[in-house]
Amino acid sequence: MSAVLIAAPLPVVSKLKAALPDQVQVTAAETYDEALARLGEQQVDLLIVCYVFDDLRPYRLLNHLQALGELPPAMLVRALPVPLREKEEEVRAAYAPLGIREFQNFSDQEKAEGTKAALAQFGRIVSGLLRGVPSAARARDSRAG
Repeated sequence: MSAVLIAAPLPVVSKLKAALPDQVQVTAAETYDEALARLGEQQVDLLIVCYVFDDLRPYRLLNHLQALGELPPAMLVRALPVPLREKEEEVRAAYAPLGIREFQNFSDQEKAEGTKAALAQFGRIVSGLLRGVPSAARARDSRAG
């Protein structure tokens, strides 16, 4: 089982969680402090950070985790229709040094193609990222055995 932390408002977590397979254990954090607490409680295979997380400051969490050397593989998702400060390519470039492997402009995709298509794309991205990282659950199991 893969462990994913979604750092986002709860309505966003609920929507995105629906696109993930049952074998993905999802934990949610609405605030910076909650995210740090959840990450302290368990290892995660993937951190999904909403663009609006922490009052439009998701980089604060990413910077902190990177400084600690504890940043899991991460994805940035713009799930709410807030204005982007930069073009999508610039967002990707700005967040790549912070460990962001993928960026999905879910909000615009949902508006253009519908919720079903945006959720399907989100699920594909997450599945691809999870396939590309060693599972924290497998690592825990091997240490326990």
